[in-house]
Amino acid sequence: MPRERSVLNPILAEGDIGAIVKLRLSLWKEQRDQKSKDCESYEIALRRHTFRSYSQMTILHAFTFNAFGERTYLLDHGDGGATVFDPGMSTKNEQEEFAKFCDDAGIVPTQCLLTHAHLDHVMGAAWIFERWGLKPRLHPQDNLTYEQAPRAAAVYGVQMSDPPAPGDFLSEGERIRCGSSELEVLFTPGHAPGHVVFVEHQQGWVVGGDVLFERSVGRTDLPGCDPLALVKSIAEVLYALPDDFEVWPGHGGATTIGIEKRENPFVNAAGTGMMQRG
Repeated sequence: MPRERSVLNPILAEGDIGAIVKLRLSLWKEQRDQKSKDCESYEIALRRHTFRSYSQMTILHAFTFNAFGERTYLLDHGDGGATVFDPGMSTKNEQEEFAKFCDDAGIVPTQCLLTHAHLDHVMGAAWIFERWGLKPRLHPQDNLTYEQAPRAAAVYGVQMSDPPAPGDFLSEGERIRCGSSELEVLFTPGHAPGHVVFVEHQQGWVVGGDVLFERSVGRTDLPGCDPLALVKSIAEVLYALPDDFEVWPGHGGATTIGIEKRENPFVNAAGTGMMQRG
């Protein structure tokens, strides 16, 4: 979860989910009919669901779920398969919404990846396993957090089913195929001990979890958090990426590496952020 100065994308507060499904399908069909390998990027943003097209074969969808406003991502591989990131759907309605979208779009999730295992990012893990048989993959240093997620949910007064046993653990530097895309796993602890981000270098985007937000950073007051590690993860790992890389965080709207290097009040490239002052 972000610190309080995080700015949410205001356009997400309005719109109709039904309209975006129809719009997405029409654009998707047009893309599949094109012969050119190049496709102009576009973004549509409506209530609860946004998507970004990076090529005619790669579309990243973002859904806003649960009481924490968590962002669940779905990467359409372009071949009928898809990758789910941080499944946060916590109610029957949210689960049905996600399933209907996949069915209408002709998408079948084939793998589930976690940036970290805080409860808001894994509330739908049991359902994803039940429906598609997918065990979430996470970094081993977040396995304890994953196992304790139902207990954390009880503390917050929210319901959560026990998650399935995790799949193969992620390792730093691992490359994961997602259709025509390849994601690199980068280790970014601080908000959680086993936090990672997924970087698509060729297309220039990051599924960033709760490390870096639009003008904010992840919380460091939860069990397992480490403020110094978070600063290092941002300054040395994320800020080492090109300025035009887009960051899709676990809460709120997207941002870019360059904007946050210049304007983030907590951690910036100049070393003058509130968390960087000695």
